[in-house]
Amino acid sequence: MSEKIRVAIVGGQWGVTADLAALRSLPDYEVVAICTAHRETAEPLAEQHGIPMAFWDWREVVKHPEIDLVDACVRPRVRTDILLGAMRAGKHVRSEVPFAKNAAEAKLLRDEARHSPVKTLVGYEWQLMPAFRVLAEKVREGYLGEPYFGHGQLQYAMYGNPENFPEYLWQGTAAEGASGLHNLAGSALGILRQCFDSEVVDVAGMGETFRKEWRFPDGSTMSPDAIDTGALLARFDNGFTATVQGSWVPGAANNWYLDLYGSEGRLFIETPPDDGFNCNLKLFGTRRGEPTEEIPTTYTDRFMKDCTLVPDEVLPQVICGIAEGFIRLADAIRDGGEAYPNFEDGYRLVSICDAALESYETRQWIKLEH
Repeated sequence: MSEKIRVAIVGGQWGVTADLAALRSLPDYEVVAICTAHRETAEPLAEQHGIPMAFWDWREVVKHPEIDLVDACVRPRVRTDILLGAMRAGKHVRSEVPFAKNAAEAKLLRDEARHSPVKTLVGYEWQLMPAFRVLAEKVREGYLGEPYFGHGQLQYAMYGNPENFPEYLWQGTAAEGASGLHNLAGSALGILRQCFDSEVVDVAGMGETFRKEWRFPDGSTMSPDAIDTGALLARFDNGFTATVQGSWVPGAANNWYLDLYGSEGRLFIETPPDDGFNCNLKLFGTRRGEPTEEIPTTYTDRFMKDCTLVPDEVLPQVICGIAEGFIRLADAIRDGGEAYPNFEDGYRLVSICDAALESYETRQWIKLEH
């Protein structure tokens, strides 16, 4: 491998909007290729962003000898084949979320990664944002005392106004593999797993398509069939219990809210009103008999030393979380460790969301295997 980790971004939307900026802010990486489904989009994107190589067939990407890492930022329906092909060709891989269309495909990817020398990363970058990272550190230090219960929700009014997101309307089609449950509630679950270093053992939940029709200013409509809202009740093996909810169809919504309670204290994260997708996260805490105070949060020392992104100037700030993920992946590639969150974590989260849907169908708790 060359001195820099040479990256191919597969996908011309979020991968160019967010991942390209994150990768170019880090000294370990060099973006050498862009791949879309069509030559007429790949070549202009490469020229516009100064990327040396353009591809319109991912099979050519995964076998190219001058590419070390494939960053798959395409819809789940086509992503699994790309990730499997890349790993089998000896390329390190990063997957956008949701990790896979379902638990069966997630298991295929997890199992391939287990038997491969390559390193993997899944784009649940919210949990690498400073507020969530420090929250997890506080929990592990015993700030809550004995952890009892909590609530997490991620609501984003994306398809309350679908005309603002024309390039992502495919998410309304269930066969494409995205959903408000898997994309959003799954991200909240990832943070809870991080906080407690604990696995979900039982889950009950639901998934619904509440907004039956998306209306556009020109009078046209779309009838989505993807789940737009999910909610679940999860019991962890350490005794902690949490409710989790995610939705992308409210007419108006804050971004994040996470509230954790224990025998000695409370920790919670929230975003300001109308923050949208900016991720201006604030962490607060209180212990028995003490006032509630904001807890300072900062990016990691490695981020502040090496990353050229300036968090206060970056919107959405989740791009900084993406950079934190790539920092961990670079360390794993260089040092032989594991990145976080990786394909094992991705499999766990997809399995929990699928179990919530099974629970809704059967009207019973579902026990998860580990």
